Amino acid sequence: MRRSGRIPQEIPILLIGTDLEGKIFSEHTNTILLSLHGASVASKRKLSPEQELVLRWPSRHKEADIRVVGQIGLGNHRFTYGVSFFDPELKFWEMEFPPLSAGERELGLFDLVCSSCQATEKIDDASFEADICRSDGGVLRYCKS
Repeated sequence: MRRSGRIPQEIPILLIGTDLEGKIFSEHTNTILLSLHGASVASKRKLSPEQELVLRWPSRHKEADIRVVGQIGLGNHRFTYGVSFFDPELKFWEMEFPPLSAGERELGLFDLVCSSCQATEKIDDASFEADICRSDGGVLRYCKS
């Protein structure tokens, strides 16, 4: 179940990593939506699910390791990605998130099924991964089995 509400907020950030062509990049961009455990971010770069990056918040002199959950959208020559922090206990955004609405509390778990071995994993039905599954019909992840 979702552990926090989401907050639409643009925060200037720096994404640091390697793109799909193997080129190291540092991109000034912004968040679109914040959650306690990640964000949705805009990028000019084509990134892949499970890709590891560094998200830097320059005005607060903070950074965190993140992973790309998946692509959420595309518009204005920019991709929108859901990203999550590696550290689930990290309070990176330094803010309180709103309490869950009644509808959000009713959301449950979503089953991910590996297309190769059929192993299942339960994820939060309100997570970025579940959003991507609903929009794209699946999400690319490495199977833990």
